[in-house]
Amino acid sequence: MAFVHTQELINNALSYEEYCAGIQEQLEQTAYEESAQRMQQQLEHFASLMEKYERSYQLTATLKEALQAAPPATWLVISEASCGDAAFNLPMLSVIEKALPEQVRLRIVLRSSQPELMEAYMTNGSRAIPKMIALSEDLRELGTWDQDRQVCRH
Repeated sequence: MAFVHTQELINNALSYEEYCAGIQEQLEQTAYEESAQRMQQQLEHFASLMEKYERSYQLTATLKEALQAAPPATWLVISEASCGDAAFNLPMLSVIEKALPEQVRLRIVLRSSQPELMEAYMTNGSRAIPKMIALSEDLRELGTWDQDRQVCRH
C-alpha cells in the first residue's frame, strides 16, 4: 500500500529555518556522556558546513529555467541533524526554495518522528537519508531523490 501524504504532514513538517533552529537547540544542551559529546561535536561540524554551503551555493540559470517551467511542488525531505549528507544537500535545496518560492516549498521531516513515512521510502532496503519526495499541489507523488539513486521517476 502506498503512503498517503496529507496536508497535516506537510503543515507539521519543518521549514529549513526551523530545522536549523532545532540543530542549534541541540547544540545548546549540555552533553555529559562521552557519546553525547561526540554527537554534539559532529552536530557542530555539520552546522558549520551547512552555513558555509548555504553561503556558497548558487542557482544556475539552466536549473532556474527548468524549475520555473515545472509545476509548483513541495519537496518533502526525510532527514536528521546527525546526517552528513543532509548537511551537504539541505542548504542547496534551501537556496533553490529561496530563489523560487513560488515553485518550490521545502519541508523537512525527521526520520525518527515519521517511521511510517521512512518505511514507505526506504532505499535499497535501508532507511537512507536524506530522501526527498516531490509532491504536486494536490499531494500526488511526482518523484523521489536520494544520494544512492539520484533522480527517480514514478
